[in-house]
Amino acid sequence: MDIQKQREAFESYAQKFFKTDKAFEKKGNQYIYDEVVMMWDCWITKQLEIDELKAKLAKLDRDADQLLTERDEMQEFAEKLKDRLQEVFNQDFGDHSNANCPFTNALEYNDSSFVLVPKEKLSVFWQDDDEPENIVSDESNFNSLGDCIELGDVMTIKKHTQSNIETETLYGTWEYEKVAGALLKSNFFVGSYKGCLAIVEAAQGEGHE
Repeated sequence: MDIQKQREAFESYAQKFFKTDKAFEKKGNQYIYDEVVMMWDCWITKQLEIDELKAKLAKLDRDADQLLTERDEMQEFAEKLKDRLQEVFNQDFGDHSNANCPFTNALEYNDSSFVLVPKEKLSVFWQDDDEPENIVSDESNFNSLGDCIELGDVMTIKKHTQSNIETETLYGTWEYEKVAGALLKSNFFVGSYKGCLAIVEAAQGEGHE
């Protein structure tokens, strides 16, 4: 607070209550007359209250600006989170409004039919739609995919994205049937190594008879 400016403002205001400017005589920095001293004390007290109120209002303005900034940031974050949830579940949970909360919709969504798969478990292959056996698993092999068409032809290609959730090692061997004394393939067995070994040993036993 600028005391000198406050004195000037006070005296300009208070002089209408006195017949002479001598009422504002001072001894040092203090007014001499009790009436003026009392008025000055009230003036300063009120100005201090006003300054304090202004400071509080300024802080409220800063706090309000901060809250608005945080609100905008939260809204932006909420929108990004909503978009991400919709991407994960492949569902439209709607926009934020008084009547709709996308997060509630996501929490209530029945995702029991979904399996979350890490990206490293995903694989892609490209397949000739006319000749399904024509397959490549890397873009660098596109030339070989196109070997079966001529210049000017257009191939329809299916891009397949699949997930490898679990890798399990299995074993396979041909089961056999005996026809006219010869062992012939019947069904291809897929299972444990022990199961395959049993089939092979049985076939070897039949072959020695």
